[in-house]
Amino acid sequence: MKNELNFNHIHPFMAVRREQFADLQKKAEQSPWKEMKQDARKRFYELQFNPDDCFILRCNSVCDIADAAALLYILEPPLRKQCVQKLLDIIGFWQPEVPGNLYDEMYHSAGDHWIGAIPPGAAFVNCLLALDIIYDDLTKEQRLFCEQTLETIAENYIQNDENHMVAILGVRGLWALYQGQKEQLFQAWESWKELFMGYITEDGAGVMSIDYSVDRFVRGNRVSKIILPIVMDFTGLDKSFYQNQKVIHFTEWALGYTYTPAKNMWLIGDTLLTTGVKEAESLFLVYGAAKYSKKAAEFAAWLMKDRPPRGKLLNYLLLKEDFKKPRAPKSQILKDGGAWFYEDIENKDSLAGVLWNSTIFDGHGHKEINSVNIAAYGRRLYVNAGYSGWGSGAEGFTWNYINQRALSANTVLVDYDYHTVFDPEEKNDHQLKSGAGIVEGFSSEKLCYALGDSGSALPNAVHRRGFVMVAGENDASGYFLLLDSVDAGNKMTVVHRPFSDAYKIEKKDTEYVWKVENAGLSVFLATPPSDTEMIDGIVADRISILNKNFQQQHIGFKIKSLLASYSAGTMAATVLFPFDETHKKPILQRTKAGAKLIYSHQEDLLLTTNCGDGETRFNGAAAIVRRTGSGCKWFFAQHATDFNCMGSGFHSTCPMSVFFDGTAGMYTAQADTEFTLFVNSGERVLIGAKQSKVLEKDSGKISFLLPAGTNSIRIVK
Repeated sequence: MKNELNFNHIHPFMAVRREQFADLQKKAEQSPWKEMKQDARKRFYELQFNPDDCFILRCNSVCDIADAAALLYILEPPLRKQCVQKLLDIIGFWQPEVPGNLYDEMYHSAGDHWIGAIPPGAAFVNCLLALDIIYDDLTKEQRLFCEQTLETIAENYIQNDENHMVAILGVRGLWALYQGQKEQLFQAWESWKELFMGYITEDGAGVMSIDYSVDRFVRGNRVSKIILPIVMDFTGLDKSFYQNQKVIHFTEWALGYTYTPAKNMWLIGDTLLTTGVKEAESLFLVYGAAKYSKKAAEFAAWLMKDRPPRGKLLNYLLLKEDFKKPRAPKSQILKDGGAWFYEDIENKDSLAGVLWNSTIFDGHGHKEINSVNIAAYGRRLYVNAGYSGWGSGAEGFTWNYINQRALSANTVLVDYDYHTVFDPEEKNDHQLKSGAGIVEGFSSEKLCYALGDSGSALPNAVHRRGFVMVAGENDASGYFLLLDSVDAGNKMTVVHRPFSDAYKIEKKDTEYVWKVENAGLSVFLATPPSDTEMIDGIVADRISILNKNFQQQHIGFKIKSLLASYSAGTMAATVLFPFDETHKKPILQRTKAGAKLIYSHQEDLLLTTNCGDGETRFNGAAAIVRRTGSGCKWFFAQHATDFNCMGSGFHSTCPMSVFFDGTAGMYTAQADTEFTLFVNSGERVLIGAKQSKVLEKDSGKISFLLPAGTNSIRIVK
């Protein structure tokens, strides 16, 4: 066929060129490429195709054997004849008349055929990449055999759409590239990009659930879904993908923010409970992360810490530098995706939490806008529904409960009656899986804050949730705070889903404590509810059994959920306090102003709405102040104009949210405001890196202008 593409079409050309072989061989003299070559050699000799395996395992075998043969062909010239024969043998299993062949069981019509389309799609991609690499060592008859066999498979993908089109378009585009068909290639490429961009927000959050975002575009076993940008960039036909800021943000998010400190996945959307990063080396994106950004490469190195590299073709070709410059992710807020707060992600026992609020959605997402997940002391303590497979319920709970009802998430409902927990009512449930995003927030080492707005997610009200993480300090262990309010309706119900069914009521309508393996979680209702109810729930999961017959078991871990209801118009404050044997729970008490957390050497005072005790007063929505015997240590105020604690505090002309620790802090404000800080020292004010004009300075206070937005504040001499 005539080549319509304007570049050298001499094989190999799709992902590597022959003139690169020598340099790639030399790389194998040093780590981690040395270990990758060893792994490829091991797989080359150990992998066998078993015609009696189930279809998925046979697809995986073809995929892995072709991959190992292609990489070893490049790295070990003396083995090239063996590699060629191995590939010829494995391509033969695409032929219909061969026992155990893949053709008979792959999909042959439009519709939803995941098993028949995705596993064989990955196998096809690796076979075609391998064919391109070994092309020159084939006889004319062998080339004809390979190309005719693979053309039959490609034509099936070309003629039949399937619900997972990112994979179908990957097969179509790669075949068009191999054939030199420009129009078909760019048609597949443009359609693929449109689909891909629809799966991520502008700030980079994946909306297909945590698991599916990683599964589709990060893991190597889904190579048909991500092959097009790799080959389009390598061939020079379109090098814009890796420079796209939206794509860069997604890569950084996928590598850094889909995990808890213990490297389990956050249970957002259709995410399997057992999915984690136990095998970071299988995430091919870690090998090509440097193509996106320095930060992505550093996150990849962090993920790969103490992990053996996997010797696969694209891993080897994409990895340009070793993994010696790791960077651990820090807290961040994506305005159109959510807030990710980490106390210290490198410590698996540290605190972490997510406030989820994406502005676009996908079918694999759940009705969980403004939902929160938290982790501490190596455990996920406060979780959403999980996943037991598409369309599948578990343990008597319906798919409707898992994927379509907000009752299975740590969020808020208004005027809602579930009727039955196993298959909850639709009336007054969330109507959308997307919200208005994070409307304000900031992060610091000691305190992080974000405010999520539900937008149109609820049919009968707008829900706003403030989410605060207070980091641990000395003998004061860290905790979380929820600040919930709605603007309409009669009853606001806050759903709490600790990851356990082992609970104790310390005091009805006040404090409920769950044991989660060797840790625990106290849900302290600082604002008195009008009603509470304990209901059954599950965290869903799935077990796949791959042997002669592919089987799936849909399972669920039973939990007890707490529903706390309030009159609409109430600001409901809830303290979520994780603990274990080493990190003790403080005394939790309600006060007229809100609540107290009493530690051995200090106390945190929680204030809600224009109130305070004798030494601490404020005018705003909510506040936290840490007090010691010597005074105010630090304070946080939400949407406040006045705050004063034992001589420390501020006044502003417009409501704002602020955290201050001594002479430094963070703020977020919707409008420019004159700000007076009660502080005993300081001559100058830095807003970010810029000096702000001082309006007035007097004994014990300093006044200056704060511009609208979010930034740091520092008072300096």
